[in-house]
Amino acid sequence: MKSYLNRPEYIFRPAQIYYRIFKQNFKHINFKETILPWGAKIRIPTEPHDTVGKSIATYGIYDLSLTEVLWRLINPGETVIDIGANIGYMTSIMSKRVGNTGKVWCFEPNPEVYKELSENINNWQQKQGWDNIYAKQIALSNTRGTGVLNIPLINRGEAFIELGNSINPEANKSQACTVILERLDKFLENEQKHIGLLKIDVEGHELQVLQGAGELISKNNIRDILFEDHHGYPSNVTQLLEMHGYTIFRIWKGFWKPVLESPSKNLVHRWEPPNYLATHNPKRAAQCLKDWGWKCLSTK
Repeated sequence: MKSYLNRPEYIFRPAQIYYRIFKQNFKHINFKETILPWGAKIRIPTEPHDTVGKSIATYGIYDLSLTEVLWRLINPGETVIDIGANIGYMTSIMSKRVGNTGKVWCFEPNPEVYKELSENINNWQQKQGWDNIYAKQIALSNTRGTGVLNIPLINRGEAFIELGNSINPEANKSQACTVILERLDKFLENEQKHIGLLKIDVEGHELQVLQGAGELISKNNIRDILFEDHHGYPSNVTQLLEMHGYTIFRIWKGFWKPVLESPSKNLVHRWEPPNYLATHNPKRAAQCLKDWGWKCLSTK
């Protein structure tokens, strides 16, 4: 019951209750547009099982605690990266926060989703003046070449990468396509090497993504890394990061703000994914997150 009552999305944006009751309709519309709290309009899919689209349509936001952590950790002028960008929700936060002097790289290998991501980015360029986003239709991994993206028919947001070239979708449950694989180290070899924040949402391929960024990580060129980890703590991902000097926190949704908890603490949320922060500067992270309130809900 406590998790059901923990809905600052409604308390801090009461107009969203009206939209939840009177405007939400997934039955006849494939897509709809909604305005995010920071003023950007986003086109979202409204299929019932699309987690991101349904959350934005229902609450006006997706994964509030992760959204707030992104909002607070990113500095203007930084280079930041969104790996597994989906339709660009997190990308929009990054673009807003880094401003015109910053740069956002976003990666989305799913051809259908990438098209929707590109449409949102083009709209932001025209309406918001955000010219700092650079999108690529590739999958980041620990190798270069091609791989297979398996896309569940019921929720494309759970698509996952398999190395190799054998396309064997599960009958009536998924589809598959060949995608380009690249290592982040190689991709950025002629670009800005210092990354303020890296966000990863790749459905179990996190370790391979980080292995492909081994040079950046070993040289301390990535300050903050946000990632999902359904294996709990410790995992292969957290062990790799701690081996390179990162401090790991579990991100937890409090009512008044996100909370950085010990990664070993047994925390299970009914619907929000298990998000973690790995940082080279834990004091800075704590300082960024010390104030109460949801800054991402009250700004445009």
